[in-house]
Order: sequence, then C-alpha cells, then structure tokens
Amino acid sequence: MNYQRRFPIVALAIIAALLLLQNGCCTMAGTVIGSMRDDRKPKQKPRQGWQLTEIKTGTMIWATLTDSSKIAGKLADVTPINHDRFVSLYTRFRNRDSETALLPTIGDTLLILPKNGHWIRGELKDVSCRDGDSKWGFYFTIEQLDSGGLRNYRLDQITALRKSDGGILPGPRLATLMLDSSGIVPLAAIEIVNDSGRLRISIESIALLTVPNHRHGLLTGALIGAALDAALISFGLAFKESMQGL
Repeated sequence: MNYQRRFPIVALAIIAALLLLQNGCCTMAGTVIGSMRDDRKPKQKPRQGWQLTEIKTGTMIWATLTDSSKIAGKLADVTPINHDRFVSLYTRFRNRDSETALLPTIGDTLLILPKNGHWIRGELKDVSCRDGDSKWGFYFTIEQLDSGGLRNYRLDQITALRKSDGGILPGPRLATLMLDSSGIVPLAAIEIVNDSGRLRISIESIALLTVPNHRHGLLTGALIGAALDAALISFGLAFKESMQGL
C-alpha cells in the first residue's frame, strides 16, 4: 500500500475520532473534574472584620457566639457603628499589640503623603468610618499645621504616613492593619430571620460568622468542556470537507 492510498484511510480515521467527540466527552470530563474540585471546597467560609459589610441581605449565615451557642438564619439588616464607638474600637485596636501600635494615635503630629500629592504636616484629629458598605470606608481627619484647614483622607487615598517618632507607615501596610480580618468591625449589630423570628445579635457577641461558600467548579468545568467539544467538532467537520475536496 503506497502513501497515496494510506493517506485517505488515516484521514478518515482522524475524522471518525473527532466525530466521536460529538457525544460530549469533553463536557462530561469537565463536569466530573469541576465536581471533584467543588467537593474539596468547604461548604461555608468565615467572614470577619470589614468583610461583614459585604454580606448581602437575604444571605444565609451561621453565627457562633462567644458563649459557644449557635444561631443560623438569613441576614435581614445591619446596624452601623456610631462614631464614638468607632473611635473607642480604633484606640483599643491600636493598643492590642506591637503590630497594631504602628497606627497613629489621635493627637499625633505626623506627615501624610496623599496619592498624587506631596507631604503634608498635620495633627491627627479624628478617625471615622463613613462608608459602611466599602472596605475603604475608614477616614483619617488631619488638621494641616501650615494652613489650619481640616482634610479628610480615605484609607485608599494615603500613600504613606510618617509618625512623629520618624517611622514611615506605607499605605499598603496601613490598609493591611486596618483591614485585618480580626481588626475593626464597622458594625454594631446584625439582624437575622429564622424560625424563631427576627433576632438582633451584637457584633461583640459573635465569635465566628460564616456564609455559604459558593462552588462553581461543576458549571465552569461543564462550560469549558462544552467549548472544547464544539471546537473539536467544528475542526472535524472542516477537516472532513477539506478531505472531500481532494
């Protein structure tokens, strides 16, 4: 059998193999792999600190309280923290350990470097939480010593802080401290609804709060597999047509 006679046979074998893929082999394989990935992911994931502001109303949540009791239900509402309480939490958080002690104290004289700006010397007059639904909702209020004006700088607007002791706190490091998962929670309480009715739970009484860990591996795997099936089928049909034209 010479080369010219063998080539059509090999080509037809390739076409047959590609057409066999029309039964969705890749889709099936993708679905199985995606399902296996889903099985390895926990059904729930913890939410702490500023992450609590990201939970949408109606989300199923599970709360473990400081007395070890557990409460489950759908999130109905949240109560933002008031300013005085926030300042108290910031001060307590700053005094927690040597790491958080890097944060400036209210009344400190410092230099602040805003984004797209220059160093500004001023006194830290206040800290606040203004955007309760944003991870960047923490503000530092600075009284500029050269002009006497008050300026508010949101957390993500600060490139660096230089404290009176000479230490520089880069913006990313400042954000890490403020947004630490066990750091300041900008909420006073949450309300959930379950079979017992509507319950109000103080944030300070919650030791751990978890929400559903959405698992999309099965769907993602199926979609990728289906796309591969479609591509292979298209290639097989095009190859078949090109062979018929020989």
